[in-house]
Amino acid sequence: MKKIQITVSLLLLLISLSTACSAFTPEPTPTVAPTATETPVPSPTTTNTPPPSLTPTTKPTHTPTVDPIEALMPVGDPAAEWQGIPIMPEAVAGEGDSSSYRFAIEATKFEIQAYYNREMGKLGWETFATGTNDAGEVIMIMYSKGDEITTISFLKGPDGLIIVMFV
Repeated sequence: MKKIQITVSLLLLLISLSTACSAFTPEPTPTVAPTATETPVPSPTTTNTPPPSLTPTTKPTHTPTVDPIEALMPVGDPAAEWQGIPIMPEAVAGEGDSSSYRFAIEATKFEIQAYYNREMGKLGWETFATGTNDAGEVIMIMYSKGDEITTISFLKGPDGLIIVMFV
């Protein structure tokens, strides 16, 4: 009998606790339903828009393309040498900085190659490699001296000049 009393007491306790806990549970907030409101619609108005003109539009201006060889054409007086490398005395223009130098000259590629093979040899430089174009013309000579390498490139410039570049 005592077991029944304890069981009933526990059940009553659980029921009272669940009722007490429900008192602390927040009540749901009512959801407000949207209401329909009338939005005024503007009435159409008449405007006097002129018809589109048939005037042709102007074409965008075209920026002329700069020839990359002409862009390399040096300006200024040629130096006598660049970083210890002589500049051919017949050069007609030249310019450069600490990393490269270019000059223009009226000479053949053969004359330029012969001059630099001779002058670079006097300075202890040796021919490292030679590059040619499809026609077999020399267009680049690489010289080495110890750990250093310098390149001399030839480009046909405007008015029969050849642009020579050192790097």
